[in-house]
Amino acid sequence: MRNLGAAVVFLLLAACASSSASGDRNAVIVNPDQKSRLALQNAVSKTLGVAYVVLAENALTKESTLIIEPARIRDFQGRLLQGRDSRGPERFHLVKGKKKNDCVLVYEHTGTRIPLIDTECKASKS
Repeated sequence: MRNLGAAVVFLLLAACASSSASGDRNAVIVNPDQKSRLALQNAVSKTLGVAYVVLAENALTKESTLIIEPARIRDFQGRLLQGRDSRGPERFHLVKGKKKNDCVLVYEHTGTRIPLIDTECKASKS
């Protein structure tokens, strides 16, 4: 019983430390332009290890979460291949960095943090 109590205390302390240690604030991109869109696209494609990703023009401008769906596999004639696709969506979120103008993209699967250059962001409510 004593070990169980110690384990519960340890888990509670670990949860508190992980949630408050980062102090991240969700953010959205403001004043998006060609450079900021390219920085976001490069960060996502590099993180996922793919050559190219298609992002909406307004990606991360209205909400701080970005969900990337895997491309559907097609045959040489452009028809969707049938079969089970076990790949799920990839999730990212944008946070305000510690410095005033820092925007950081966080890959939720690994916790990898990618600073976005040429990108302006502000804290959001989402």
